Amino acid sequence: MKTRLLAWTSVAVVNIFVGLILASASSGHPAIEVVDSIWKHLGGKARWEKCRYLEFTWTSELDNQVRATRKHTWDRYNGDYVLEFTGGDDTFKVFFNIDSKEGVGFKNGSKLTGEAHAQIMDRSYAIFCNDTYWLLAPTKLEDPGIRIQYIGHTGERDADGSEGEFIVLHAWFEENVGVTPGDEYWFHVTHDGLVAGWRYRLEGGSEGEWEWVDEKECGMGITLSTRKVSGNRAIAFPSVKLSDTIDRSVFDPPSDT
Repeated sequence: MKTRLLAWTSVAVVNIFVGLILASASSGHPAIEVVDSIWKHLGGKARWEKCRYLEFTWTSELDNQVRATRKHTWDRYNGDYVLEFTGGDDTFKVFFNIDSKEGVGFKNGSKLTGEAHAQIMDRSYAIFCNDTYWLLAPTKLEDPGIRIQYIGHTGERDADGSEGEFIVLHAWFEENVGVTPGDEYWFHVTHDGLVAGWRYRLEGGSEGEWEWVDEKECGMGITLSTRKVSGNRAIAFPSVKLSDTIDRSVFDPPSDT
């Protein structure tokens, strides 16, 4: 991410607990206005709510070389999920539900049982949380248990008195929300609602600064950034498809299970 995204001048700091206050707060609250502008840029909440199915491929790159690939298929209405990925010389395909966290997993075509089954369920849920957040974080700023803070504008005012280029929103989580509730994010948003990048500090202590690029219309009128870049690293989404229909058989594990 470019340095100019990070060197902001805090002109205002306003906290809001989204899960309890956002729905009833006045429309003039600066944090709400920024979130509303993000939704407008993405395509709108009404369109997003109609996107029942999401299919996407997540990749991790180093020096423009793909190091890891994961394929996701999600029924957002009932939580059914299919995850496919490789680990070393092994291939995994996991059918589960993100709400119940129950399902069945296969390693190299063989059904996992016992402790291996429990481990693949936990791992798959963690991957779901990680990969979907990289893609969909702007749609989750109003989720229950999320706090957001209006920081202000980046940089100094221009000579004509206009504000800096980006608005900064700080987002973090209530205790026990998600897999890593100690994570924190700073979203850098243009005045027309484009998320241009983010900075994060994870509960484990690692930090990162990423520029968001390659916006694409991904179906159903929703536009998303399909590539996040930090130096020689990238998190990319070479395939993203949102729809209201799908062949439901994709969620069915092999019949002999």
